[in-house]
Amino acid sequence: MKKIVFLIIVVCIAISSCDKTDLSGIESRLSKLETEYSQLADAVKALQSAKEEGDYITSVSPVVEGDIVVGYTIKFRKADSITIYNGKDGKDGKDATSNVAISYTSTSVVFKFTDGTTIDIPYSASDFIKSIVSVTFVPEYSDGLPTMLYGKSGKHASLRYLISPSSVAGILTKNNVKVNAVYTQTRASIDCTPLAITAFSSDGSTGVIDITIDGSALSNEYYSGKVSASISLQFSSDNGTSYNYIGLRAA
Repeated sequence: MKKIVFLIIVVCIAISSCDKTDLSGIESRLSKLETEYSQLADAVKALQSAKEEGDYITSVSPVVEGDIVVGYTIKFRKADSITIYNGKDGKDGKDATSNVAISYTSTSVVFKFTDGTTIDIPYSASDFIKSIVSVTFVPEYSDGLPTMLYGKSGKHASLRYLISPSSVAGILTKNNVKVNAVYTQTRASIDCTPLAITAFSSDGSTGVIDITIDGSALSNEYYSGKVSASISLQFSSDNGTSYNYIGLRAA
Protein backbone atom coordinates (compact mmCIF):
# COMPACT_ATOMS: atom_id res chain seq x y z
CA MET A 1 0.00 0.00 0.00
CA LYS A 2 2.98 2.33 0.53
CA LYS A 3 3.63 2.02 -3.20
CA ILE A 4 0.14 3.31 -3.95
CA VAL A 5 0.49 6.22 -1.49
CA PHE A 6 3.82 7.13 -3.11
CA LEU A 7 2.21 7.13 -6.57
CA ILE A 8 -0.58 9.40 -5.33
CA ILE A 9 1.99 11.89 -4.02
CA VAL A 10 3.92 11.76 -7.30
CA VAL A 11 0.73 12.41 -9.27
CA CYS A 12 -0.12 15.38 -7.02
CA ILE A 13 3.31 16.92 -7.69
CA ALA A 14 2.88 16.29 -11.40
CA ILE A 15 -0.45 18.09 -11.41
CA SER A 16 1.17 21.28 -10.16
CA SER A 17 3.66 21.28 -13.05
CA CYS A 18 1.26 20.45 -15.92
CA ASP A 19 -0.87 22.67 -18.07
CA LYS A 20 -4.66 22.43 -18.15
CA THR A 21 -4.70 20.09 -21.15
CA ASP A 22 -2.98 17.43 -19.07
CA LEU A 23 -4.95 17.95 -15.87
CA SER A 24 -8.03 15.89 -16.75
CA GLY A 25 -6.04 12.75 -17.42
CA ILE A 26 -3.89 13.15 -14.33
CA GLU A 27 -6.88 13.87 -12.10
CA SER A 28 -8.59 10.74 -13.45
CA ARG A 29 -5.47 8.74 -12.67
CA LEU A 30 -5.31 10.19 -9.17
CA SER A 31 -8.95 9.33 -8.55
CA LYS A 32 -8.34 5.72 -9.59
CA LEU A 33 -5.31 5.45 -7.31
CA GLU A 34 -7.26 6.84 -4.36
CA THR A 35 -10.09 4.37 -4.98
CA GLU A 36 -7.62 1.49 -5.29
CA TYR A 37 -5.89 2.49 -2.06
CA SER A 38 -9.21 2.74 -0.22
CA GLN A 39 -10.39 -0.68 -1.46
CA LEU A 40 -7.07 -2.29 -0.55
CA ALA A 41 -7.08 -0.73 2.92
CA ASP A 42 -10.62 -2.03 3.48
CA ALA A 43 -9.56 -5.53 2.36
CA VAL A 44 -6.59 -5.58 4.75
CA LYS A 45 -8.82 -4.40 7.58
CA ALA A 46 -11.39 -7.12 6.81
CA LEU A 47 -8.72 -9.84 6.72
CA GLN A 48 -7.19 -8.67 9.98
CA SER A 49 -10.62 -8.60 11.61
CA ALA A 50 -11.38 -12.14 10.40
CA LYS A 51 -8.07 -13.36 11.82
CA GLU A 52 -8.64 -11.69 15.18
CA GLU A 53 -12.14 -13.15 15.44
CA GLY A 54 -10.92 -16.67 14.67
CA ASP A 55 -12.86 -16.92 11.40
CA TYR A 56 -12.15 -19.47 8.64
CA ILE A 57 -11.85 -19.03 4.88
CA THR A 58 -14.18 -21.31 2.93
CA SER A 59 -13.16 -20.40 -0.63
CA VAL A 60 -10.90 -18.17 -2.74
CA SER A 61 -12.19 -17.57 -6.26
CA PRO A 62 -10.49 -15.58 -9.05
CA VAL A 63 -12.40 -12.66 -10.55
CA VAL A 64 -11.94 -12.87 -14.31
CA GLU A 65 -12.59 -10.27 -16.99
CA GLY A 66 -12.10 -11.82 -20.41
CA ASP A 67 -9.03 -13.98 -19.92
CA ILE A 68 -7.46 -11.75 -17.27
CA VAL A 69 -7.60 -12.38 -13.52
CA VAL A 70 -8.38 -8.95 -12.05
CA GLY A 71 -8.76 -9.98 -8.42
CA TYR A 72 -9.95 -12.57 -5.93
CA THR A 73 -13.14 -13.04 -3.93
CA ILE A 74 -12.60 -14.49 -0.47
CA LYS A 75 -15.49 -16.10 1.41
CA PHE A 76 -15.50 -16.68 5.15
CA ARG A 77 -17.46 -19.01 7.40
CA LYS A 78 -18.88 -16.11 9.45
CA ALA A 79 -17.86 -12.73 8.00
CA ASP A 80 -19.10 -11.21 4.74
CA SER A 81 -17.10 -12.03 1.62
CA ILE A 82 -14.57 -9.51 0.27
CA THR A 83 -12.96 -8.92 -3.12
CA ILE A 84 -9.35 -7.82 -3.57
CA TYR A 85 -8.62 -6.28 -6.96
CA ASN A 86 -5.30 -6.12 -8.74
CA GLY A 87 -3.75 -2.82 -9.74
CA LYS A 88 -4.80 -1.11 -12.99
CA ASP A 89 -1.43 0.32 -14.00
CA GLY A 90 -1.03 -1.76 -17.14
CA LYS A 91 -2.58 -1.06 -20.51
CA ASP A 92 -6.13 -2.43 -20.39
CA GLY A 93 -5.12 -4.11 -17.12
CA LYS A 94 -2.90 -6.65 -18.91
CA ASP A 95 0.35 -5.51 -17.32
CA ALA A 96 -1.14 -4.57 -13.96
CA THR A 97 0.81 -5.49 -10.85
CA SER A 98 -1.07 -7.67 -8.38
CA ASN A 99 -1.75 -5.97 -5.07
CA VAL A 100 -1.59 -9.29 -3.23
CA ALA A 101 0.14 -12.65 -3.60
CA ILE A 102 -1.90 -15.58 -2.31
CA SER A 103 -0.30 -18.85 -1.22
CA TYR A 104 -1.37 -21.85 0.81
CA THR A 105 0.13 -23.75 3.72
CA SER A 106 -1.19 -27.01 5.15
CA THR A 107 -3.54 -25.03 7.42
CA SER A 108 -3.82 -21.43 6.20
CA VAL A 109 -4.28 -19.07 3.27
CA VAL A 110 -1.45 -16.52 3.26
CA PHE A 111 -2.01 -13.01 1.85
CA LYS A 112 1.13 -10.96 1.18
CA PHE A 113 0.50 -7.39 0.08
CA THR A 114 2.83 -5.13 -1.91
CA ASP A 115 3.68 -3.07 1.19
CA GLY A 116 4.99 -6.17 2.96
CA THR A 117 1.91 -6.77 5.11
CA THR A 118 1.34 -10.50 5.55
CA ILE A 119 -1.85 -12.02 6.96
CA ASP A 120 -2.49 -15.74 7.34
CA ILE A 121 -5.99 -17.05 8.03
CA PRO A 122 -6.98 -20.70 8.60
CA TYR A 123 -9.09 -22.34 5.92
CA SER A 124 -11.77 -25.01 6.05
CA ALA A 125 -10.55 -27.84 3.80
CA SER A 126 -14.00 -29.47 3.76
CA ASP A 127 -15.66 -26.23 2.57
CA PHE A 128 -12.99 -25.70 -0.10
CA ILE A 129 -13.52 -29.23 -1.42
CA LYS A 130 -17.30 -28.82 -1.45
CA SER A 131 -16.86 -25.76 -3.69
CA ILE A 132 -15.34 -27.83 -6.51
CA VAL A 133 -17.08 -27.05 -9.81
CA SER A 134 -15.19 -29.37 -12.14
CA VAL A 135 -12.33 -31.86 -12.29
CA THR A 136 -10.71 -32.43 -15.69
CA PHE A 137 -8.16 -35.10 -16.50
CA VAL A 138 -5.25 -33.71 -18.56
CA PRO A 139 -3.98 -36.49 -20.86
CA GLU A 140 -0.30 -37.01 -21.54
CA TYR A 141 -0.85 -39.24 -24.59
CA SER A 142 -2.83 -38.63 -27.78
CA ASP A 143 -5.39 -41.36 -27.03
CA GLY A 144 -6.34 -39.55 -23.83
CA LEU A 145 -5.56 -42.50 -21.53
CA PRO A 146 -3.19 -42.65 -18.57
CA THR A 147 -0.64 -45.46 -18.67
CA MET A 148 0.37 -47.82 -15.88
CA LEU A 149 4.02 -48.54 -16.55
CA TYR A 150 5.35 -51.78 -15.13
CA GLY A 151 8.68 -53.54 -15.20
CA LYS A 152 11.85 -53.82 -13.16
CA SER A 153 11.41 -50.30 -11.81
CA GLY A 154 7.99 -51.15 -10.39
CA LYS A 155 4.44 -50.25 -11.33
CA HIS A 156 3.45 -46.61 -11.49
CA ALA A 157 1.36 -44.09 -13.42
CA SER A 158 1.47 -40.29 -13.60
CA LEU A 159 -1.81 -38.37 -13.55
CA ARG A 160 -2.58 -34.69 -14.02
CA TYR A 161 -5.90 -33.03 -13.24
CA LEU A 162 -7.21 -29.48 -13.57
CA ILE A 163 -9.37 -28.35 -10.64
CA SER A 164 -11.91 -25.52 -10.79
CA PRO A 165 -11.92 -23.21 -8.97
CA SER A 166 -8.12 -23.26 -9.05
CA SER A 167 -7.76 -22.20 -5.42
CA VAL A 168 -9.03 -25.61 -4.26
CA ALA A 169 -5.89 -27.21 -5.67
CA GLY A 170 -3.86 -25.08 -3.30
CA ILE A 171 -5.25 -26.83 -0.21
CA LEU A 172 -5.23 -30.38 -1.57
CA THR A 173 -2.70 -32.91 -0.28
CA LYS A 174 -2.38 -36.66 -0.69
CA ASN A 175 -4.14 -36.93 2.67
CA ASN A 176 -7.46 -35.67 1.25
CA VAL A 177 -7.19 -37.17 -2.25
CA LYS A 178 -7.81 -40.79 -3.22
CA VAL A 179 -7.37 -42.72 -6.47
CA ASN A 180 -9.44 -45.88 -6.90
CA ALA A 181 -9.39 -48.52 -9.62
CA VAL A 182 -12.43 -50.43 -10.82
CA TYR A 183 -12.13 -53.51 -13.00
CA THR A 184 -14.23 -53.28 -16.12
CA GLN A 185 -16.44 -56.31 -16.03
CA THR A 186 -20.15 -56.97 -15.67
CA ARG A 187 -21.27 -58.07 -12.24
CA ALA A 188 -23.79 -57.09 -9.60
CA SER A 189 -21.38 -55.27 -7.30
CA ILE A 190 -18.41 -53.05 -8.10
CA ASP A 191 -15.35 -53.32 -5.88
CA CYS A 192 -12.93 -50.40 -5.75
CA THR A 193 -9.22 -51.04 -5.38
CA PRO A 194 -7.42 -48.14 -3.66
CA LEU A 195 -4.14 -47.20 -5.34
CA ALA A 196 -1.44 -45.71 -3.13
CA ILE A 197 -0.32 -42.16 -3.93
CA THR A 198 3.48 -42.02 -3.88
CA ALA A 199 3.94 -38.42 -5.03
CA PHE A 200 1.66 -35.40 -5.02
CA SER A 201 2.00 -31.73 -5.95
CA SER A 202 -0.52 -28.93 -6.44
CA ASP A 203 -0.67 -25.34 -7.65
CA GLY A 204 -3.41 -23.09 -6.30
CA SER A 205 -2.78 -20.44 -8.97
CA THR A 206 -3.28 -22.73 -11.98
CA GLY A 207 -5.52 -25.40 -10.43
CA VAL A 208 -3.17 -28.19 -11.55
CA ILE A 209 -2.52 -31.24 -9.38
CA ASP A 210 0.04 -33.92 -10.32
CA ILE A 211 -0.24 -37.40 -8.83
CA THR A 212 1.93 -40.50 -9.09
CA ILE A 213 0.18 -43.75 -8.14
CA ASP A 214 1.54 -47.20 -7.31
CA GLY A 215 -0.07 -50.04 -9.29
CA SER A 216 1.03 -52.90 -7.02
CA ALA A 217 -2.53 -53.45 -5.79
CA LEU A 218 -3.83 -54.21 -9.31
CA SER A 219 -4.38 -57.87 -10.15
CA ASN A 220 -2.24 -60.12 -12.34
CA GLU A 221 -5.30 -60.49 -14.60
CA TYR A 222 -5.12 -56.77 -15.29
CA TYR A 223 -1.45 -56.85 -16.24
CA SER A 224 -1.95 -59.97 -18.40
CA GLY A 225 -4.77 -58.26 -20.29
CA LYS A 226 -7.55 -60.56 -19.08
CA VAL A 227 -9.44 -57.68 -17.50
CA SER A 228 -9.30 -53.92 -18.00
CA ALA A 229 -9.52 -51.24 -15.36
CA SER A 230 -10.61 -47.62 -14.94
CA ILE A 231 -9.51 -45.16 -12.31
CA SER A 232 -11.34 -42.34 -10.56
CA LEU A 233 -10.35 -39.41 -8.40
CA GLN A 234 -12.05 -38.90 -5.05
CA PHE A 235 -11.78 -36.24 -2.37
CA SER A 236 -12.45 -36.49 1.33
CA SER A 237 -15.26 -34.29 2.72
CA ASP A 238 -17.00 -34.51 -0.64
CA ASN A 239 -19.75 -37.06 0.09
CA GLY A 240 -17.78 -39.77 -1.69
CA THR A 241 -18.19 -38.22 -5.15
CA SER A 242 -15.94 -39.86 -7.74
CA TYR A 243 -14.64 -37.91 -10.73
CA ASN A 244 -13.35 -38.87 -14.13
CA TYR A 245 -13.63 -42.63 -14.58
CA ILE A 246 -10.88 -43.11 -17.14
CA GLY A 247 -9.52 -46.27 -18.67
CA LEU A 248 -6.08 -47.21 -17.34
CA ARG A 249 -3.78 -48.78 -19.90
CA ALA A 250 -0.96 -51.17 -18.88
CA ALA A 251 2.31 -50.96 -20.78
